[in-house]
Amino acid sequence: MAKKINKKALESLCLENSQENLFTAKPSIAIDFGEKKCGIVGSSNGLCAVSLGIIETAKIFDFTIKYCQGKKISTIILGLPLSSSGEENELCLEIKKLGKKFSRENFTIHFHNERYTSAICKSYVSGGKNYDDLSALRIWDGFWRSQFL
Repeated sequence: MAKKINKKALESLCLENSQENLFTAKPSIAIDFGEKKCGIVGSSNGLCAVSLGIIETAKIFDFTIKYCQGKKISTIILGLPLSSSGEENELCLEIKKLGKKFSRENFTIHFHNERYTSAICKSYVSGGKNYDDLSALRIWDGFWRSQFL
């Protein structure tokens, strides 16, 4: 059985900048997109991402634009909930539309397979608490790890 850890411990998860692993991710944000709400994390230094909260889906575009302008972030990672066979679903189409909207604002957009992130993060959080920002953290971390490992 998986050991449960608290949300604060998960938020401290970040890429290590050690002698064996000399790389730095770009300042960026990652979004776990949902039909009603989105988890979002940000990294202004490229080393560690922190939760920016859980935002209503209808407000995610404006929130992200405002946050990124203030921090001079130009890279956005959007999780794609692909099926186990790698196929896209209706939600993937909405996420890709959002990506196009961000790209028209001169952001560099990356998509990352977020299969099972919500299920994994749900197992870490107890008491019915929301975990969408933790899913966004796993998307951010998984994307940058895939770029350098």
